[in-house]
Amino acid sequence: MDITQLDQTLRAKKIASCYLISGPERHLAFSAERQILKTVFGSEPETVDRFQLGTAKLAAVLDCLKTASLLSPRRVVVATDADRLKKPDWELLQEYLINPNPQSVLILLAEELKAADLKKISGKAAVVECKKLYPNQLPQWINMEAKSSGLQISQEAARFLADCVGADLGAIHQSLEKLLLFVGAKKLIDLADVEKVIANTAQKNIFEMTNAIGNKKSAEAIRYLDNIFSQGEEPLRTFAMIVRHFRLLAKAQEILARGNGPETQLAKELGVHPFFAKDYAVQARHFRPKGWAKRFKALADCDRALKSSRVSSQLLLERLISKLCRDNV
Repeated sequence: MDITQLDQTLRAKKIASCYLISGPERHLAFSAERQILKTVFGSEPETVDRFQLGTAKLAAVLDCLKTASLLSPRRVVVATDADRLKKPDWELLQEYLINPNPQSVLILLAEELKAADLKKISGKAAVVECKKLYPNQLPQWINMEAKSSGLQISQEAARFLADCVGADLGAIHQSLEKLLLFVGAKKLIDLADVEKVIANTAQKNIFEMTNAIGNKKSAEAIRYLDNIFSQGEEPLRTFAMIVRHFRLLAKAQEILARGNGPETQLAKELGVHPFFAKDYAVQARHFRPKGWAKRFKALADCDRALKSSRVSSQLLLERLISKLCRDNV
């Protein structure tokens, strides 16, 4: 299951004896663990027993699960580094899950697991996959994060935030924390709140930079890039947002070529807020339809250079911006 499916089962108060949370997106893993703990303990989390597998033995973890908690009706045990478990450990876990302690919940965390290991506990544990979210999944995750802080966020505000900040879950979480402070006692975050809070952030500069590139205004885009670097933004995240913008422009151009109706339809097919649909439609027309292969090659070349070249990241991105704005790639 993914994070949204986990949320649905927990809201239905369906609590498993064992959760195996795995995948490269650590912020999602943190969210999944927090959701489980909140469901088990309610609004006042109790003490959680924590183990680091590899240092601690699985047998000690299982012994803890079998011991009744003196502080609450349920005991929760969190064990990290589950990818370090060996074959005998998986067999021991499999044996425990045949008849688990109904008053205990085990949360196992791992970055990556073998399919063979997952198969051993299939049907006996709830497996939560923490992969990178697709753009159309971000608003729902934002809504979940807001609710965990006791707030609600309108659908258009969640989509606007996802479009402006991108797929960096850590950056989205930081934006939500700023929104929490900004709205104060108000319980609903609306579009106007998001617009005000991100107005002077690095995320907003990235958004303005990609728009400038899409409009082939290289000098303006490079000025935004300079602001972005002065604010300490990660070069690879900035680059990822340029790639995302050009993927959306390519898709927008394809949709427009089919003559598929108004901007509301374009927004739906792109998976962006309608507020941005007009910009994508205008910018897509600035680029030659036959040039996308060369543009994406330039993006791929820049990606390799950012990860391996001794040339400064800012200079590499400035060169990329100049190429894309000239459209001579």
